[in-house]
Formats: sequence, structure tokens, C-alpha cells
Amino acid sequence: LYPIDVGTCGACNTEFKLLASPQYDMTRFGIFFTNTPRHADALVVMGVMTEGMQEAYRRAYDAMPEPKLVIALGTCALSGGIFSSDGIVADVAIPGCPPAPYTLLDALVKAKGGKGW
Repeated sequence: LYPIDVGTCGACNTEFKLLASPQYDMTRFGIFFTNTPRHADALVVMGVMTEGMQEAYRRAYDAMPEPKLVIALGTCALSGGIFSSDGIVADVAIPGCPPAPYTLLDALVKAKGGKGW
């Protein structure tokens, strides 16, 4: 996973980072963070798409190898929240403000092809 914050309040980031903690341990499902989109299978987008982040988002998306998976995490990424009416076009939608870590983990396991909980 390559997370990209395109304009959040930070709540989704906090919940998302918890997936790496021992309590949730996403690595047991073969899910890992990467520091570059060139090594990512999925781009996790958090927040409302701001004008200043459109180019960074496009570059991250273009750098990812095929097949690409875009995951919209949280209400702001899905619908723009209270700030916009535009959401991000995504393959996987994870609703919530912010979504709980178990909700995130379940959606990621299902996106990977597992049964989830």
C-alpha cells in the first residue's frame, strides 16, 4: 500500500497507521506499507482532493505498476465531505469519518481477494 494524503484533517491517517500496530497486524494478511508508489499494488487516497495535490496524486498513480488499485479511504475521499461535491474515482471505497481500523483491515483483506472477517 502507498498512502497519499491529498487534503485530510489527519483522522483517517491516524486510523490507517494503526493497521501496522500489533493489535491489528496487517502484515499477517500479507499487507504492507511502501515508501514509493513504484513498489505498490494499491494507492490509498485520504482526504479531499486539493488543487495543490492533483499533480502529486497523478504522478503517484502513473508511477504504480499494473495492475493498479485505487482505494478511497474516508468520507472526504469518497464524496468530498463538507468541502466539495467531488470524490475520487476508486476501485475500493471505505466509508467513515474516520473509518475504524477493523473496517479498514476488513476492506483491504477483501480487496486482496480474501473473505474478510
